[in-house]
Amino acid sequence: MQIALPKTFLGNLISRGTLLICLLALTSARIFAQATVQTDKSDYPPGSTVYITGSGFQANEQVTLQVLHTDTTSATEDGSSPAHQPWTVTADGSGNISSTWLVPLDEDELNSALQLTAVGQTSGLTAKWTFTDANPSWTVTSVSGTYGQSASVTLTATLSNSANHTPTFTITNSANHTVFTGTPASNTTVSGHTVATLTYYLTSDGSAYIQGTNTLLPAGSYTITASGSGTTSGSNTLTVAQAALTITAKNQTKTYGTVFTFAGTEFTTSGLLGSDAVTSVTLTSPGTAATATVSGSPY
Repeated sequence: MQIALPKTFLGNLISRGTLLICLLALTSARIFAQATVQTDKSDYPPGSTVYITGSGFQANEQVTLQVLHTDTTSATEDGSSPAHQPWTVTADGSGNISSTWLVPLDEDELNSALQLTAVGQTSGLTAKWTFTDANPSWTVTSVSGTYGQSASVTLTATLSNSANHTPTFTITNSANHTVFTGTPASNTTVSGHTVATLTYYLTSDGSAYIQGTNTLLPAGSYTITASGSGTTSGSNTLTVAQAALTITAKNQTKTYGTVFTFAGTEFTTSGLLGSDAVTSVTLTSPGTAATATVSGSPY
């Protein structure tokens, strides 16, 4: 027996089925949607700016951001810190967000692990990112010069995103012996960065010394290190190339059939600097033998 169903009944079933499919599709989209948030670096010194970006949130929704310590003790103190209070940004039409956060200078951020959390206020989507706050590090430039040439070589150490630090410069030679320890001759703050400099002077007469001192550095390879309290040291190289030295043998004469013996002083030099001297060299010539032929022979 066949039962005829009213068209309105079938229409309602189709409409409800369509609605159910739409709801399932929407629920599925919510389940598989994934928001992300991150910072531009993994580590920041106190006083630096953290640049935050995120994606995958609902278009134009409000997103709440907050940075908290990951350890329990510091996290408890975050409630009273203005730097650790939540703030809100608006996602763009594609669900992307961007913001900044300033690492406090005068709190217990140093050597801490911090977690950034982003929560979409409409979608409920949540994303997290962890970063650290360690000591700022010195960056030292590599420099070089040539002994005996008039020049000034500037040794520069920079501490990014951290002002008013005075480093100690230490210079060691290739044998790892310290040949200089001192503070910079110039120490300034440029755009929030500490820039410390020390000049190494090279002169044409062979003098080579550290600015403001009598410390002489002969030709060779050195390691420059900048360090200071509350900072991580940085190192690089100072290379002082040897000056050019020319040694020329003097012309000598002898009688045919005799042996000529060099005294080791039959030479001239060019390029010696300061107190440098060449007292003796090894000289050889096929003309020293008794059997050496006469110049221009046979006759």
